[in-house]
Amino acid sequence: IVATDKGAGVANLSLVVEDAFASRFDAAAKRLDTMPRRGMSTFAAPLLLAWAKAALGDIEGAVKSLDALKKIASFAALRHLHVGLIYEQAGKTAMAEEALKKASEGTASIRVVMGFGHFLERQGRLPEAVALYKRYKAKNNSDALEETLERIAAKGPLPAFVTTPKDGLAEVFFNLAGT
Repeated sequence: IVATDKGAGVANLSLVVEDAFASRFDAAAKRLDTMPRRGMSTFAAPLLLAWAKAALGDIEGAVKSLDALKKIASFAALRHLHVGLIYEQAGKTAMAEEALKKASEGTASIRVVMGFGHFLERQGRLPEAVALYKRYKAKNNSDALEETLERIAAKGPLPAFVTTPKDGLAEVFFNLAGT
C-alpha cells in the first residue's frame, strides 16, 4: 500500500509498529520523519517519532519531535506526559517531574494523572501520590483510582507504567485511542 501511496497513514503506522517490535527504531524513525502530517498522523507521528528517537538514545531529538504538538492546545497534557516519561527513562528525574507535573495540572485525563502519580510512587513519594490521586477523585467525582489507593494502603507492588521505548510507543496508541 505504501509503495503506491506514500501518505497512507494506517499502512505507515502499521510498518512503524512492525519496525518497533523488531527493535528497528532507526527504520521507524526514518518512516515517521517522512510521513505526511495529516489526519491521525498529525498527532501520532510526532509522539511515535519521539519514542523511536528515545530508543536510539537521542533524548534531545525525542523531546524536540514533540514540539509539533505545542500548537494544539488540547494535546498539551499528552505532550507533557510523554516528555516526562522520556526524561524519566533517560534518568533526568527533575526534568521528568517538571513535565509530568505540568501534564497533570488541570487535566481530566486519568492516564496523565496516573503517569505523574506512578512517577511520584517510583520516587518514594507516596503521600504526594496519594494526595494527587485523591484530588483527582474528588475533582472528577470518580472512583477510577480506588484500586490504586487500595494498593498503596496495602503496600502492594507498583505496576509497570512505561518502562521501555516500546512501552512508550504502545502508550501513544493507547492515549490516541482514548482521545
